[in-house]
Amino acid sequence: MNISLARNLNVDAMAIYYYFSNKNALLEAITVSLIGEIHQPKEQTDWQDELHLLCVSYLRLLNTYTGLLETLLSMTSQGPADIFTERFSMIIEPLELDNTAKKNALDLLADYLHGFSLALHCNPSHELDISEYIKGPLSFYCLALKYSH
Repeated sequence: MNISLARNLNVDAMAIYYYFSNKNALLEAITVSLIGEIHQPKEQTDWQDELHLLCVSYLRLLNTYTGLLETLLSMTSQGPADIFTERFSMIIEPLELDNTAKKNALDLLADYLHGFSLALHCNPSHELDISEYIKGPLSFYCLALKYSH
């Protein structure tokens, strides 16, 4: 990976290690950068709409970069997950859920999104509108969140 990356950047492969201590540090930096592209919630807007935008942007990112989900799930660092968690927490703040409910809600949503992403990768020829496809399940999830406290 580093040789290929170095070649694309037109630098010596060892020069990369000047900035990154090892392959995992480089991989984390790239992953954090990519995850940083997901939807940034806006305050004072409908939390359900914001959650939908966050989920769609996350799924599109995972669908665009083959192997990103596997990389995320195999990382020992929490950096990339922290970005999603922070944005998720910001969105559901108006619900005033306790910490246990927040964690359970995040875990359930992450498992759904990762399963959905995996299904997309297993059937790449099947084109679908992610936004429309997750609308029903996400609405059901939001309804459960709304009445959970």
